Amino acid sequence: ADADSADADSADADSADADSADADSADADSADADSADADSAGDGAGDGAGDGGGVPSSERLHDPAAGTTDGDDERLFLVMAGMGFDAAMMADVPEGLKARVGPLAYFVSGFRHLRGRQARIEITVDDAEPMQRRVSTVVIGNVGTLLGGLTLMPDAQVDDGWLDGVTIAPRGIVGWAGVAAQVITRRRKGHPRVEHWRGRTVTITADRPEEAQLDGDPVGKAVALGVRVDPGALLLRVPAGTPSRA
Repeated sequence: ADADSADADSADADSADADSADADSADADSADADSADADSAGDGAGDGAGDGGGVPSSERLHDPAAGTTDGDDERLFLVMAGMGFDAAMMADVPEGLKARVGPLAYFVSGFRHLRGRQARIEITVDDAEPMQRRVSTVVIGNVGTLLGGLTLMPDAQVDDGWLDGVTIAPRGIVGWAGVAAQVITRRRKGHPRVEHWRGRTVTITADRPEEAQLDGDPVGKAVALGVRVDPGALLLRVPAGTPSRA
């Protein structure tokens, strides 16, 4: 009887050891799986092979900007900010017309403002001496291409750590025609009433309240617009093989 009991105890011990071994094996398999998942995630971030639904991708760092009007809280924007003609054109677009004809509504609104008064402004770029100008509009941006592929600021790039700016001061319809010719032909220089500059911080002060916009959204009238770039603050994931300037 004692021998049978000893055999039973031995069998129980063997069974417990086997269960323990199976559990250890399962834990090891789970750890290996977790390690593989981590390696896969790391590979995606490092070499552009993230899951993304099975689509190879890569990461890019872009430069958002922050704008303030009359000292209000900062608002982030990615494309352009401006004061004057461009902002007035956007603010004056009838919603009903925009719903019917789409982007053409902006051309209708722009035509109404072609003869608008120019404003006296002061532009301070970084630590340089302020520039005094009389302009119809001033635009600051990370992207220089307008609706329809028209290039307003040829040197602007979304990831170079700089803000590009342009002031436009045409006189009458003929002056606007000259500005349009320069934009359409993508010439950085050409019309004496178009001036380009760049910096990392820009402050615009006007002699009277002017319409202002951030990324095409009207933000009301203001006498001051401050803009700063935040290099590399925006992380984008794009399909692998996307051109670097897309």
